Amino acid sequence: MWGEPIFLLLTEAARIYIYMRCCRMCIGSYKVHKRPAAVIFAMLWGIDCLIGASVSPKMAVEVAPSLYFVEVLLLFGASFFYQGTAIRRILTAILLPMAYGVGKWTIIFTLFRTMDVNERQLLLGTVVSAAALGILEICMERFRRTRQEQEREWLEQEIRMYENQFQLIRQSQQAVRSLRHDMKHHMKMLADMIGNGERDNALAYLASMGAFMDKGEEYVSSGNERTDSILNYMISRAKAAGIAVEWDIQIPEQLDMSPFDSNVILSNLFENAYNAVQEVKDPRLYIRMKYDRGILCITMRNTYSASKAKAAALPSGAAPAWTAASEEHGYGLKNIRRVAGKYHGELTVNTEGDMFEANVILFLQESDTPSAG
Repeated sequence: MWGEPIFLLLTEAARIYIYMRCCRMCIGSYKVHKRPAAVIFAMLWGIDCLIGASVSPKMAVEVAPSLYFVEVLLLFGASFFYQGTAIRRILTAILLPMAYGVGKWTIIFTLFRTMDVNERQLLLGTVVSAAALGILEICMERFRRTRQEQEREWLEQEIRMYENQFQLIRQSQQAVRSLRHDMKHHMKMLADMIGNGERDNALAYLASMGAFMDKGEEYVSSGNERTDSILNYMISRAKAAGIAVEWDIQIPEQLDMSPFDSNVILSNLFENAYNAVQEVKDPRLYIRMKYDRGILCITMRNTYSASKAKAAALPSGAAPAWTAASEEHGYGLKNIRRVAGKYHGELTVNTEGDMFEANVILFLQESDTPSAG
């Protein structure tokens, strides 16, 4: 006799707890201690339990709209204890109980083929609906954590790029200081060689000075520090792996583009190319960036193993099939397409012989700074 009411109380408590977790995920962290928000959720639990215990199953459908309205008001009130925008508060307060309510009665109708259910059938539908809501919350949490891990991985990579750039700058400064310190000795040595008619020796000595200065070479120096750091990191990594690299960078010092977005595009293009050239005897990589009147074009070309190519249709349906060394390759291209879409751009890929080419076109706000070259 008492088992069903107690089970209903526990089920409703579990559902309200899921509401709390969903609000935190969808709106943001707590502004203050979560106790004030918990009070509102406890009120919501009490109202739901009171209505569930006092209303007959046949009347449950009739009171559902009123209960939905009450839940929206209380959830919206609780949302102000979270750090989030107004639109997130409103959408969460409206959609969360709607998802549960619609799902609950859909499940009940699917299970029993009628909305005129008895008490046990209503309880079973409530339990299944709460479980379905819990599964949805688990999926949302996993997606959120996956996204956070991906963003953390990109940030860690960006840190490594900046460290590489700073290392190049430090090495260059050290070389300049060392050369400046010994400049008088170098000038005397060159003067003596020229005075004695040792032209070839003087030229060789100058070449050795140039090689000394080239230690810690900064490959790309467009003036756009963030992009330069990414490109220098990629080029140095490729060269260290024995890959022949060519590049042509013509961009202004300022681009109306998020550094995070540029990192996503360039890093994914490079990782795909870097993985592909590991399987060929003649690894080559070509990087091109050109900015002109608000349009940024990024091209990454690399050798690849055509025998391991995978056939996959592109969204446009016009380009030939592309190759992927792994599932991560395709996932990286999806990330690039997602970012390109933010700038009303697109990603296209082509193959020609033993070369794979990826092109990204982005439409940015036109910079006041003229493009290089």
